[in-house]
Amino acid sequence: MQMVRKMPETPIIPVADESASRGHSLFPPSAASRWMVCTASPLMVRDYGVFTTNPDAEEGTRAHSVMEQCAIAMLRDGEEIETILKRVEDQELRECARIYLEEIRDSYFDTPDSWIVEGRIPLSPIYGVPDQYGYADCILSSGNELHVFDYKHGVGIPVPAERNKQLMIYAWAALQADGAQDIDTITLHIVQPRAPGQNPVNTWTCSREDLRAFGVDVALAVGAANEIMARGAVEGDFTPTEQACRYCPARSSCPAFVTVVSKALSIPKRLPTPKDATDDQLGALLQFKKQVNDWFSDVEAEVFNRISLGNEVPGFKIVEGNKGIRRWKNKAEAEEVLKSMRIPKDFAYKKEVIGPTRAEELHKKVKREDGKPVIGERQWATLQELITRNPGKPQLVPASDKRPSISLALVTEDDLEEIADGTKETTSEANPGSVPI
Repeated sequence: MQMVRKMPETPIIPVADESASRGHSLFPPSAASRWMVCTASPLMVRDYGVFTTNPDAEEGTRAHSVMEQCAIAMLRDGEEIETILKRVEDQELRECARIYLEEIRDSYFDTPDSWIVEGRIPLSPIYGVPDQYGYADCILSSGNELHVFDYKHGVGIPVPAERNKQLMIYAWAALQADGAQDIDTITLHIVQPRAPGQNPVNTWTCSREDLRAFGVDVALAVGAANEIMARGAVEGDFTPTEQACRYCPARSSCPAFVTVVSKALSIPKRLPTPKDATDDQLGALLQFKKQVNDWFSDVEAEVFNRISLGNEVPGFKIVEGNKGIRRWKNKAEAEEVLKSMRIPKDFAYKKEVIGPTRAEELHKKVKREDGKPVIGERQWATLQELITRNPGKPQLVPASDKRPSISLALVTEDDLEEIADGTKETTSEANPGSVPI
């Protein structure tokens, strides 16, 4: 039977989010890094969880709604990627959607055997708890392969696909469905177009047996959490860690987190100046920076909440912040008005040359009608000579960070003494590789 291709011309814009009506699961896959580590957190979230939003989260929600519409247009309606992108009004989201759609499209040959976009995934079969489910961005199967996609709109911390608990839970749950018995290769895809300093897509492939072993850990964690919710939590049930506590909705009410912060504030009791502290002291102190900052963030949020409810907190008040970016209420209407004013096109429209990232896509992924890349090998080689990129600034991170350390040529004490005496120049030519003072 020939598939009917539906070609809607309506623009693709963010739509109202329905996630709020879905409720908050005690074992959400997106928070598996929390509740699989701290099995007391589901109890705390159930009894004390505070679910808030922020501009970044709202921006991510809007972006997800666009990605959902684009994926459905491609998988259900059979639209070509370029056709879909023309309907995406937001230019930045258009480029993000291109990367997302091309990653999905490259995972199957003609059409996938089955697919689901923002679909409800039953999690009870792997949790062993009734009425548990989640919503995956996109899952599809092709032959004996399963692909799980997750779109991340964040610009802060890059999210790795390797052993990503959220995607592994969705993949293991999908393998419980009828017809999935022959699938033995599973690939997890994280699409994060705005991630700093890395490829916008990273993947990790595993086997059914890998997921089976992981599924045991998931079931044990859920079982332990259920036991704690039935009897109540004791001190030894909590496992506060930086990653587990970072986004915990019950963090401000958690006794274990407060204990960690209290210890951080009292060790050592008399703080040394950074200049006089030993290497061991500096390392120990900096370990607690994140927890202390998080604690103060919770204090600030609580003060804001109390003042919002009409209470008075001495020394603080709520004022209107900076206004948002000005935008046209209706872009098409504004365009028509500008045209009626007979404003020259050079003033009414802004046209910019594509950037290096888009140029590379035209070289590697986008083809002409004859199958050749839009930008050929020789053309790309010429363009590469015109590309410049600022090096990444040195960044202090925990030793557990996977990125390799770099060596910096530092100013020595002898250098400082000579500079103080006026016998040493401080230009980079006089001391190449040293840090200018």
